[in-house]
Amino acid sequence: MTRRSTTDHWMTLDGRRVFYRTLPAGPAAAPRPPLLLVHGIACCTETWRPFLDTLAYRADAPAVIVPDLPAHGRSARPGRILGMGDFAAWTERLLRDLEAPHVDVLGHSMGGQVALALAHTHPERVRRVALLGPTTGGRHVSALRNFVGLMADSLLERLSYNLLLTGNFLRMGPLRYLLTVREMQRDDAFLRARQLRAPTLVLKGSRDAIVPKHIGRRLAATLSRSEYALVPGAAHAAQFTHPRQTSECVLQFLEGAANASHTAATGSGVLASAS
Repeated sequence: MTRRSTTDHWMTLDGRRVFYRTLPAGPAAAPRPPLLLVHGIACCTETWRPFLDTLAYRADAPAVIVPDLPAHGRSARPGRILGMGDFAAWTERLLRDLEAPHVDVLGHSMGGQVALALAHTHPERVRRVALLGPTTGGRHVSALRNFVGLMADSLLERLSYNLLLTGNFLRMGPLRYLLTVREMQRDDAFLRARQLRAPTLVLKGSRDAIVPKHIGRRLAATLSRSEYALVPGAAHAAQFTHPRQTSECVLQFLEGAANASHTAATGSGVLASAS
């Protein structure tokens, strides 16, 4: 199939410049809301590029919206440090301005916390939620464990991904980065997960050194309608290193082909069982 082209956009939101990228739906895509991709800390639209390129060749892929969060990538810095609820509220305002009343959402790393906050505070906007390597807050994984995991995971990622993160970290600035990490640690993804009713996929790389396997399992078990799956061989950035496998799993879930009932307790998954 011919590759569909992405389009880069600029808009003004809350008085500040925002960058986002879109991909049109494939010709064989089922009628469904667009897929919103939410990146992690010190990431941006570019960290979704391999995943987006894979969807661009798929006739059944939905339309996609990929923003740079405030103070990330090419989007302007806000006047204060944002927490996970603030990022979610900003995302809802973005969707409102884009006239996207309903979305499916895929959040990676910190983006998983933002996705949960968005689905919790605006359930009328979110049909399905996919969480890729979701961080969950300091109550469940300490800041020291996160740091050690980040260092270990960097040895498993591609050099191009590590260079992207380094550049984004420098643009974001060390102080803002650390204060945003503090907000991540203050957040408790499990509290929102307990109240979420949208079907949710918890997905992580089998070699993810940042999110412990038992945390992913526990999060899936906390959700009322969940799937838990692994991307074999992937570390934390499965969307970058294993875009074909990751996109296949996400699209199956969005189509409802995966069992939407609560299967986390048995460890079943779309790509691989969580053994």
